[in-house]
Amino acid sequence: HGVRKLKGAGGYDPWTETQIETMRTTTDATALLIFELALGTGQRPGDLIGMRWDDYRDGFICVKQNKTGKELWIPPTGHLRRILRIAKHEANGLTILSTDKGRPYTYWGIAQRVRKAMKRLGIKDVSLHGLRKNATIELAESGCSDAEIMAITGHATRDMVTLYSRKAQQKVLAKKARDRTD
Repeated sequence: HGVRKLKGAGGYDPWTETQIETMRTTTDATALLIFELALGTGQRPGDLIGMRWDDYRDGFICVKQNKTGKELWIPPTGHLRRILRIAKHEANGLTILSTDKGRPYTYWGIAQRVRKAMKRLGIKDVSLHGLRKNATIELAESGCSDAEIMAITGHATRDMVTLYSRKAQQKVLAKKARDRTD
């Protein structure tokens, strides 16, 4: 009681376009699958490890979020669809993120796999969880409403969507305003 709240910097940093392109073009297949699954669904790393191949059907990935208990049907991005098509042929486990022995990856296993790839590629100051922010920003920059963004990311409140996408929404609004005057 009486303790002031800490002022944070807004959570995890999003990846830059250069970092995303570097990861997409120069990393190994497993790290790329983890990366694209995070970016292409906007889910927390802990939710990625629970995604099963039988949850990917009819053009959607069904995920039940650990934190909120929400069940979401998420249409993957084009990049993710291409990676899933390739990974499905090489799959040897029930989960989308499985080790070479067919066992499900752990949270720490996927985090370590991506961290090692990032280190090898010289990508710094971002994390796997930051890709959730990237997904939110991309949706906001595309003109999606808060409700549409929440339908993909599963954010529980509009405040979180606003926190993650504030700059992107400002850019969209500024462009709309300028389009009216030109």
